[in-house]
Amino acid sequence: MNQMAQSQIITAYESSVAVEAKLLEEVDNVVRNGEAAIFGMVSINDPQACKWLRHPDLAWSIEEQIKHEVEAALEMHDLGQSQDVLRWINITGVLEVSFLLRTAELHSYTSQVFRIICQRLNEGLRIDRGQIQLPIVMATASTDDAICTYSDLKKACIKTLEHSAREKKLPYAHFNSAIQDSWELEHNLEKNLTDDMISGNVYLAYQPKYAPTSREIHGVEALIRWKSDIYGSLPPSKFVPLLEEQLLTPLLTRFVVMRALEQAAEWYQNTRRLLPVAVNVPVVCLSCPMFAENILSAVKASGLPVQVLELEITESQSQDLVPVAYFNLNALQEAGVTIAIDDFGTGFSNFSNLAKLPIDKLKIDASFIAPLQEDKRYRHLVAGMINMAHALGMSVVAEGVETADQLRSLEELGCDSIQGFYLSRPVSPEVIELALSSVQSWPE
Repeated sequence: MNQMAQSQIITAYESSVAVEAKLLEEVDNVVRNGEAAIFGMVSINDPQACKWLRHPDLAWSIEEQIKHEVEAALEMHDLGQSQDVLRWINITGVLEVSFLLRTAELHSYTSQVFRIICQRLNEGLRIDRGQIQLPIVMATASTDDAICTYSDLKKACIKTLEHSAREKKLPYAHFNSAIQDSWELEHNLEKNLTDDMISGNVYLAYQPKYAPTSREIHGVEALIRWKSDIYGSLPPSKFVPLLEEQLLTPLLTRFVVMRALEQAAEWYQNTRRLLPVAVNVPVVCLSCPMFAENILSAVKASGLPVQVLELEITESQSQDLVPVAYFNLNALQEAGVTIAIDDFGTGFSNFSNLAKLPIDKLKIDASFIAPLQEDKRYRHLVAGMINMAHALGMSVVAEGVETADQLRSLEELGCDSIQGFYLSRPVSPEVIELALSSVQSWPE
């Protein structure tokens, strides 16, 4: 690093400390005087793009260009001069530019200005070496009764940026009630989750899998559901990523496995039919040294044969397994647990994994089933997957079956198991038990 660049970073850091203190003071003054303000944060939305910030002189130029564009746009659109602009490059190389505006409220005009700023920044930044295009995002938050300190405003903007990235929203977003709910959910996630597990608000639904030959239910997939008294019904896409971020997936996986086994035991007691139940397992759980032992202990405690349990891992995750995960999978398969690859075909289908992993079953992703009738290429692909799996001694499940034509095609191709809305949506344990008692099959 040259001396000038090093001096610039030190100066930026010293300046950021002083400006941050000034912003803290300004927010306190705004709240104390009963006024309102909007705090904004501009950042880069792609870790790969942050490689440009490893070069101090280039990072400084990028930072200065963003600062200039933000200040110029705010002044040009008569939003007044920003009280101050906070700039820094932290030790991880993440660039952020922040600003504070004294304004009564966020309205459509100010929102449009912020969108214009994002649009201009994403068109490319002019620097000494030419032009560079980076994925720029912006978040804003307004002072109110709940957000009344500089720290609150900064956290609100960070949460808004995280929410936008997770939900794949537009480059600009303002902190709102939905993000507030997500923030509160994330902050209290472990307590709310464990409380609702006990109360029954976290529960399992079961989607049946049908055998094409006998046309009877011969297995189910356990799917997590959360109906919170505070946040309402939460889809898995809403809370599972938060669990992953907070390393709470083992807690949820343990609950799902235990509850699914308890339910399978109840079905067996009431119907004398042993129904295999499949559970999705994240790779972080497979990487725990005691995972296989804990799973086998849970099956033993249920009083059921080990063959009742199926564990599903997604194809994309199967490509990132560490040695202990291989050990766990081998130990479980040797004990009699069925191992399935979920969403097969979406993870670039690394066929070498099929030979290395202890796999009993492939689940063909729904994206291959939907165009089965309209595009002969997909029929050939699905036929190839089924034939390859059978040649390797694996059975095949087709997911996302939604029409009678798809069902007939899969029967013709020799698919072993069918799952999808045409046959059944995820249902309650009581519906499954009724089907088992009546040996229910799908309509002809």
